Amino acid sequence: MLSSISKLSNFVRLERLALDNIEPKHLEQVFGELISLPMLSSLIIISIRNVNNISIIYRQIICLPALKYCQLLLGKSSRADSLPVATNEYSSMEHLIINHCIFIDQLVNLLSYVPQFRRLSVHLLRHRWNQ
Repeated sequence: MLSSISKLSNFVRLERLALDNIEPKHLEQVFGELISLPMLSSLIIISIRNVNNISIIYRQIICLPALKYCQLLLGKSSRADSLPVATNEYSSMEHLIINHCIFIDQLVNLLSYVPQFRRLSVHLLRHRWNQ
């Protein structure tokens, strides 16, 4: 799998990518490759296990320059940190589907990065009771 991931950046005209049943440990390398794909406008990621810190993945998605559509199923996160509210960094994303649990504060902060948003679908939205 790792050797295949390192070749993703060769597909500079790639517009759509679906990663199904990907191990969370490979996501960092995947995003390292995806950032160099200037035409990637659609991304689907389905992880087969829980991720360590889901906010890191949100941050990497925001950095993808041409992304318009993103669908995520990432399982539970062992850390539920929130992104900071956007100040001068914005995403071109217009359509986001989150098929895993996300806390309200995480979603609000994530939405601050996407001023061109048109569609949002969230499978399970939760409130943090321990704040």
